[in-house]
Amino acid sequence: MIINQSGFTLVELLITISILVIISAITIPSFGNFSDNSVLQQQALNVTNDIELVKNKALSGAYANNVGDSANWGIVFCPGGSVNNTQYTLNAFNNTTSAWESVTKTLTNDVTFNCSAQTSWVFERLTGLPVLPAADDSITMQKAGFTGTKTILIDHVSGRLTFN
Repeated sequence: MIINQSGFTLVELLITISILVIISAITIPSFGNFSDNSVLQQQALNVTNDIELVKNKALSGAYANNVGDSANWGIVFCPGGSVNNTQYTLNAFNNTTSAWESVTKTLTNDVTFNCSAQTSWVFERLTGLPVLPAADDSITMQKAGFTGTKTILIDHVSGRLTFN
C-alpha cells in the first residue's frame, strides 16, 4: 500500500526563508533613502510654493497688513547668515532692505538650508520681477543623514524658478 503525503520538506522551507531574508536585506536600506528623499523633496516644494506666494503678492500689488501702502514682497533665507539654518521669512518691504511685515517659517524633519550668508529674493510690486538678486541665485536644502540635496534656482531677469 502506497501512502501519498504532500507538503514541504525542511530543506525547501529553509531555502525559501533564506531567499526572503536576502531580498529584505537588499530592499530595506533602499526604502530609507527613498523616504529621506521624499521628505527633502516635500520641504523643497513647500519653500517653492512660498516663493511663488510672495511673487504673486508682489504681482497683485497686495498691501502689507500694518501699512496703508503697497509693497515689494520677498523671502529671506538664513536670517542672520547662520549656516544650516531651518528658518526663512516671507516679507513685505518698503524697499529692498527694510521689512514692514514678516512671517517666519521653519523647515521640519531635519531639513536645513545650506547657507553661507543671508540670502534675500525680493519681487517688484505689480510686475513680480526680481529686484534682488541682481544675478541668478540658488538656495540648497539638505537633510541630516542623507547625502542628496535639492536646489531652487531663480533667474534674476524673469524670476522663473527651477527646481532640481
